[in-house]
Amino acid sequence: MDKRGQLGFSIITIYRVLIIIVISVVILGVSSLVYSHHINIRDSEAMILVKEISDCMVSDSVVDIEKLNKVENIFEYCGFSEKEMERFFVSVSVKVNGKEVFEIEGGDSGLLWVRDIFMGKSDTGFIDKYEPGNFKWYYSAWVLENGIEKEGVVFVEVAANVE
Repeated sequence: MDKRGQLGFSIITIYRVLIIIVISVVILGVSSLVYSHHINIRDSEAMILVKEISDCMVSDSVVDIEKLNKVENIFEYCGFSEKEMERFFVSVSVKVNGKEVFEIEGGDSGLLWVRDIFMGKSDTGFIDKYEPGNFKWYYSAWVLENGIEKEGVVFVEVAANVE
């Protein structure tokens, strides 16, 4: 047997193994950076929930105040379970001629002061990943009160907490 030929083959095998190890470390390192990146979707969740709550409360651009005055829990009224909504805060207000005729809130109201901290002038750089998602929306709608339709404005605010 030629021992010099076998020695050359084992050296090439060692280089191949080292190259495979280096490539796998690079792939694992890059993938860990990609998958560990903090992605904030709370603002998007808040936008979607504003749309869902608005669609639930307003039908054909009319808000029926008599029907809404019987509502105690906004989440149950709109078909959401309390369990899935425990990390959200929802506030709905209906105004006619600048006067509030209906208001309801539901969920974690503690999110409001957390939101106010982040909206203020405080330096929150190291805790920004805990910022609650927030979305406010208002739109014109007809308000049906005592059988009379009046022009009004519906304000909907949603704050979404960390998972």
